[in-house]
Amino acid sequence: MKIIKFYADYCWPCKKYAPIIEQFCIDKWIELVSIDIEKNKEMTRKYNVSSIPTTVFIKDWKETILRWILNEDMLESTLSVL
Repeated sequence: MKIIKFYADYCWPCKKYAPIIEQFCIDKWIELVSIDIEKNKEMTRKYNVSSIPTTVFIKDWKETILRWILNEDMLESTLSVL
């Protein structure tokens, strides 16, 4: 399992979300990759990121792209259905 978090330094919701997803990944032993949309346009295009924060869950080579997950309950419920 891997989670990719797309963010930007100027994004207030991204700043609020960062410690939540970081702690969630530590607690669940999930690899977290953080991608700044301003610095990595190629990955931003690959995942068709049009708003931030965007979270991509990758499990068993399947990708689930979700936008605006801003709390641990939403992360947990998403993880349970993957």
